Amino acid sequence: MSSNAKKAIPDRIRSLIMDSHLEKPIYEYKREEISGFTSKAIIGIGKYYAAKLKRKAKIETIADLANLDLKIADEIGISRKLLEKWTLSASIIHRFASSTEVPLSSHRVCIAGLGAAGKSSLIKTLQTQKTTPVTFPTLGASIEHLDFLGLKIALWDLGGQPSFHKLYLDDPKQFLSRTMLLIFVLDTQREERSGEAAQYLNNLLIKFKYLKEKPKIYLVLHKYDPILDKTDLDNSIDVILNNIRPVLTKYRYNFRMLKTSIFDVEELVKLFSRVFADVSPLSEILSDSLAFYSETHGFTASFLLTENCFIAAEWTTQLTTEQRDKLFLEIMEGIRQEVYESEKKHDKLVIMSQMGGIFITIDRMEFDSIKLFLCSISTEFKSNTEPETEKFIGEIRPWIINFFSIIT
Repeated sequence: MSSNAKKAIPDRIRSLIMDSHLEKPIYEYKREEISGFTSKAIIGIGKYYAAKLKRKAKIETIADLANLDLKIADEIGISRKLLEKWTLSASIIHRFASSTEVPLSSHRVCIAGLGAAGKSSLIKTLQTQKTTPVTFPTLGASIEHLDFLGLKIALWDLGGQPSFHKLYLDDPKQFLSRTMLLIFVLDTQREERSGEAAQYLNNLLIKFKYLKEKPKIYLVLHKYDPILDKTDLDNSIDVILNNIRPVLTKYRYNFRMLKTSIFDVEELVKLFSRVFADVSPLSEILSDSLAFYSETHGFTASFLLTENCFIAAEWTTQLTTEQRDKLFLEIMEGIRQEVYESEKKHDKLVIMSQMGGIFITIDRMEFDSIKLFLCSISTEFKSNTEPETEKFIGEIRPWIINFFSIIT
């Protein structure tokens, strides 16, 4: 087998496929061909169920199965749980096969905005997990790194002084190429600068068009500090958006907004967890697997958190937003104590939520140098060694490993 073949189809992707149902050895196929494999090639399906899928739902290939609407499970006559598991396998394979993106670690995230908007303070606070104001301006472009799921995401902090704007705009290939995500930071306490910010954003989008790139865009409405009057800040945001929206509409950009403050670290981490998960759609697949196994084993919700408390995936559809946020804060505190304060490290912890009647099981998981915390939520006490808990953890591990094989 050539080294290129090994790179094209990683072993953990191959582990989902039965070679015996292929026309030739898997290493002879190209990466983009595996979506066209017959559905019976997925482990667990086989000839009988593949024939049933074809007859009842016109499902012939892995790509077909990845797009199956599970609402028709009863019409097919196959257990919904089995179908969920198979479509999950198919989705992982199909997304891997059809991806033409450079690995996440090879891309960059650009953080831009006017001077003194708070960009560097935002980055430092995310890195340190505590409020970290930066009082000196960024000179030129500063390259920082942030760990997310074991990957070093390159954060290009573009200094906001006008003299540096010309530097980036005159040499876009150096400063803007391979940008998968543009985080444009706006100072909610300085609405009078929003016209200038809109012009700068317009100039950046012109350069992205020149580079034939279209990054995802997040507008970060920053300095939305807890101690300030929210009515005044929201009025300021309305003025800012009235200037910014026409620019994004002009270039046909969809965007998302975040209201952030370095003085609310937990909220900042929670919001940026979703930003980084959004960069890689495979986080959605990981969340799907959490949902499948959480429901199967009777859990109410589940989170997968990184060592620095970013949310890699979650399944919290049965919780209200208030419950979800309170549990997240309690889990963050539990992980921080375990990682940074506790002398004895535990593989498992069970704690009772302050909300009462809700139990949180935190399981430490390690893959090479990556440390993760699988947090399962239940309305019943489940001990560390209870079979359901052990089975849940044992079954979810392979999906997490598959996730890492794809994003890297």
